[in-house]
Amino acid sequence: MHANNLIQEAILTATAILFFSILPVYGQWDPKKDDPQWDKPRIKRTVGADQKFPPWDAPLCPPHTAGYCLLPPYYPYDVIKRSVKNIGMVLGRSLAYMPYRYINLFLGVPYAKPPVYERRFMPPQDVGPNWDYGDPDWDASYYRDACPQELFRYQERYYTKRNMSEDCLHLNIFAPNLTDRPRNKNQNYPIMVLVVGDDYKDGDSMLYPAHLIARKEILVITFNYRLGALGFMTTLDSNSPGNYGLMDTLKVLKWIQMYITEFGGDPNKVTLVGHGSGAAMVGILMLSPQSYYKGKPLFHQAVLMSGSDLCDWATIGTIWNANAVTYTRDFGRLVGCGFDYDQDLAFLVRCLRGKHYEEVVNATASVQKRYGSLAGPFGPVVDGFILTDTPANLRASGKYMKIKVIAGITLDAGSYIVENLVKNIPTIEIE
Repeated sequence: MHANNLIQEAILTATAILFFSILPVYGQWDPKKDDPQWDKPRIKRTVGADQKFPPWDAPLCPPHTAGYCLLPPYYPYDVIKRSVKNIGMVLGRSLAYMPYRYINLFLGVPYAKPPVYERRFMPPQDVGPNWDYGDPDWDASYYRDACPQELFRYQERYYTKRNMSEDCLHLNIFAPNLTDRPRNKNQNYPIMVLVVGDDYKDGDSMLYPAHLIARKEILVITFNYRLGALGFMTTLDSNSPGNYGLMDTLKVLKWIQMYITEFGGDPNKVTLVGHGSGAAMVGILMLSPQSYYKGKPLFHQAVLMSGSDLCDWATIGTIWNANAVTYTRDFGRLVGCGFDYDQDLAFLVRCLRGKHYEEVVNATASVQKRYGSLAGPFGPVVDGFILTDTPANLRASGKYMKIKVIAGITLDAGSYIVENLVKNIPTIEIE
């Protein structure tokens, strides 16, 4: 496929995501919690390399085995290197799924410094030379840790346990590499960037098998961003401005503009895709004056599924009576950082920077229960920087990107949560 029409590419993107979003439930993902990284056998299983069935579009795949041909076989991979200017080399993997058909995988590439210690509750910072580790070569053969989040409300068959760490600002690149088709160096692949997430407090880029979409000549990028209080806690002033998850997303989009051509992507054909709270974030970025780089937009199309910036839960302050600072003070009280609601906010933030992320995650859940909503207590706010006014006001005044958009709803999107909720509802017997 060599589509020049961007809307056709967006339709393919939306269709692919709608279909492949079910694959985390039934797919090959099987990380081990105690493994620091994935070895060769494990990464082969991750992308279906251990499958013995022919690919779904191969002549040898008979109709009666269509169900077994869902995931194609992949052959042993080769190391492939790409340069990130002024930072270092990325050592990814090139996997062949058919003769002369390859996908280049670059997993766990840092796009910002780890947001730990004094960088917690701060905007993301650029990665330095040699990846800030003194080694110019970055091993991009395995996924890095997920951002801290609670998993109690998910069944394990829906969401696999894995390592979590605040050192989680990494992106994954799935790039087509069709060696039998000579391509002009200036004719790069259109890009799909997937914003994962659920209520701004859950989400993991590893759950989406984007290599299947890359087979259709679309370069796909998934990434992790800060969640919950670590990603959105705010004091509505300079102590903790909030919106860090949105800042992380903008950092990824700027990274794409600066470096993606080295990986075969076209920075002028970026489609930003989101589901649920991810869709709301996409909508908010359409309203943001920060969604531009050197005077040009960071993305050129958008797909919103089961969410938008106009949903009542999309920004904090539109659904509950309390405001964002009240949630922050409640949060601080729960982790032992102050019991006085008039406490100095600068002290509160300094104290919170010293708490372990597990305390932060547990306290987030407690704040949520207090206000009795399925949505999380932390999310985007009007900060005067990323979001200068409420989404409704900005759209009414015409202050939004004039780009092509596909919007829709995914059927039964919350069914995996409802199952656990129903099981935990108290019951009584009436005789």
